[in-house]
Amino acid sequence: MDKSKEIEEMFDDKPTKNINKSPDALINQIKGIIPEEHVDNDIISIDYNVEPKFKESNNKFYEELEYTLEDILINIRLISKIEIGNKLIQNGKYINIDNNYFPSIMRRYYKIDRTKTIQFINFIVNKAIEYVDNNIKYDEHKLLILRLTNELRNANSGLYNLKQTYEADKLIQAEIDVIIDNIRLKVEYVAKVYKL
Repeated sequence: MDKSKEIEEMFDDKPTKNINKSPDALINQIKGIIPEEHVDNDIISIDYNVEPKFKESNNKFYEELEYTLEDILINIRLISKIEIGNKLIQNGKYINIDNNYFPSIMRRYYKIDRTKTIQFINFIVNKAIEYVDNNIKYDEHKLLILRLTNELRNANSGLYNLKQTYEADKLIQAEIDVIIDNIRLKVEYVAKVYKL
């Protein structure tokens, strides 16, 4: 019998045909039909109380990239340039203003949405704050920290504009508010430490 016919018969529209088989038995039966090199044992997670699921892909690939201080500064400066109504696009390590002729089509094609954009902005701001926290005790980093906190302060204007862009989305506005508050607290902390 043809292997594809065997698979079709296993999963035909007769609901009672495989009712007594455990998921393990079905998987073993499939493995017997499909050549071993085409079987990925890691794709299916077996939970007898739930239907098998595919592993989730990592939508936050940017967290795995390495960022220099320059990368962080570039992103924060770009955030400060956001104007009301701008749509953003994240490309690798950087965020940018989407100037495509058909931005909504491009954003849909590349699966870019406001939630992912805000997550990336939050990630960048947290990287900047982490840099400040890790280096504030070293005098030789004082100028860089002051520059970074100044850029963070300037980024607030872009974040306020972004907040107005998404005025109908209260969740996004709340997330932006948290980012703004985190920046404000860190800028105040640096000013207190350096007695500015």
